Amino acid sequence: MPYFDQSFIEKLNSLSIETVAVKLGINVSKHKSLCPWHNDHNPSLRFSINPQKNYCHCFVCGNSGGPISLTMQVEKCGFQEACMILAKEFSIPLPNKQKNTIKRKKKVEVVIVEEDQQGKEADREVLNWVIQHTRITKGAADFLENQRRIKKEIYEPLNIRGIDNEAAMIQNLLEEFGAKRLLDGEIIEKGYYGYQLAWNVPCLLFPYYDIDGRLINIQSRYLGKIVEGKPPRFKFVKDVRTSIFNIGALNQIKPFSPVLITEGVTDCLAALSCGITAVAVPGSSAFKPEYANVLQNFRLFICPDDDPAGNHLLRDIQNKMGERCCPVRELHLDDGSNDLGDYYAKHETLRFT
Repeated sequence: MPYFDQSFIEKLNSLSIETVAVKLGINVSKHKSLCPWHNDHNPSLRFSINPQKNYCHCFVCGNSGGPISLTMQVEKCGFQEACMILAKEFSIPLPNKQKNTIKRKKKVEVVIVEEDQQGKEADREVLNWVIQHTRITKGAADFLENQRRIKKEIYEPLNIRGIDNEAAMIQNLLEEFGAKRLLDGEIIEKGYYGYQLAWNVPCLLFPYYDIDGRLINIQSRYLGKIVEGKPPRFKFVKDVRTSIFNIGALNQIKPFSPVLITEGVTDCLAALSCGITAVAVPGSSAFKPEYANVLQNFRLFICPDDDPAGNHLLRDIQNKMGERCCPVRELHLDDGSNDLGDYYAKHETLRFT
């Protein structure tokens, strides 16, 4: 396979995403189409092509990408093959006068691929109401600022909140939305002594947005005492799909910029406190294929926890990104610490080897 330098790849990714889609055989109408990543039937609502940002995004399966990613999916090929297809279609010479020998399929069509179940859509109105009607509680601020050394100017723009009075929150939610809607959306559930929230209280609330800034789930971090693993430290709204925490930061940087993948939100906040562009994967077994689609155009680094779960996450991410010809470099903390967030809480800086 030929070698492609960064300038050549950037040239391909600067091609008009809409023109690329049409050349790939996708029927585009008013910047909408059927999604090639999953079994789609409604182009008016699901798959959007954004000419200004030059990428496409599916609001159902969460997959997105630029010209190269789209070509890989439609042509069912690897990264290098997709680059050669685009170069040939748009008469772009390969670097160093290499010969383009790629052959496309005789019949061009959108390949429909059935995705794994990604989870149902959240009741966004309710989730947004929760974020709008909560604040940083005293316990949440103590955990972030005193225990983790995260400054307000770091966590506040991310809409991080807290809950310390479960009964009051449930009552307010019931008055606003009614029990049926809250139960259907799994924001509350019936317990032994009445209704209880989807999140264990007292807790921090971490909102998860999609690449277009829409709130899709809220993760809690329990701030009380845990005995023999109960209650769980972290909880999402059940059966609702998730995303990468701080995914919106990827819209603010250029392709091939460095991005640090962290294992959890507090590690991500520590990295952000040091001026590092970082995102968080929600758990050691939660790196989904659609995350790889979003991250594949960046230079990736990871500093996982030094434990079995962290090692599993590292291997999973490296394998999935390796399939997209996107290497992930492993980083280690310079004092041998196991946890990035703990290191930052002690030193208020991050040093890697």
